[in-house]
Amino acid sequence: MNADFIRLANDRLTRQGLGATFLVGDFFAVQDAPSLDAAVFFESFHHCLNHLDLPRLLHRKTKDTGVLVFGGEPVTKDAGFAWGLRPDGMAVCSVHKFSWLELGFDEDYFLEALLRTGWVPRKFDVPACLPIYRATKTAWIRPGEVKWPADSEKTWRRLRRTRG
Repeated sequence: MNADFIRLANDRLTRQGLGATFLVGDFFAVQDAPSLDAAVFFESFHHCLNHLDLPRLLHRKTKDTGVLVFGGEPVTKDAGFAWGLRPDGMAVCSVHKFSWLELGFDEDYFLEALLRTGWVPRKFDVPACLPIYRATKTAWIRPGEVKWPADSEKTWRRLRRTRG
């Protein structure tokens, strides 16, 4: 986040009688932060190339009652791929014009990725918006103990089979 966005978010929270600590840096700047109550991603998580390492790190950095919230993220049902660069016009333009990383996620993959990194996700449909996902920390899944299949093609075939 840049200073202008931090000021805006802080002003809005203050008007609501709430507070938050903001960090400036890349996604992994949270590594040096004290323990967290929550992490909120609004139209930002899809810019993280290490999208599995970040939830694992947040699992370690959040309190036992920790929460992750994802809003405005390009997570879609039947995306046609588990995860990867989005081929839509806005994404291609943003990659070209701003050099931004524009990932997209298949919903089944995204939910499974959260589970495998120690989070129990819940989807909230919001009319005329992308869904919001709220994930609570769980102690019964330990991220370091869950192994992804070595061959991502097997994962892709499995995801395709689950859709019928």
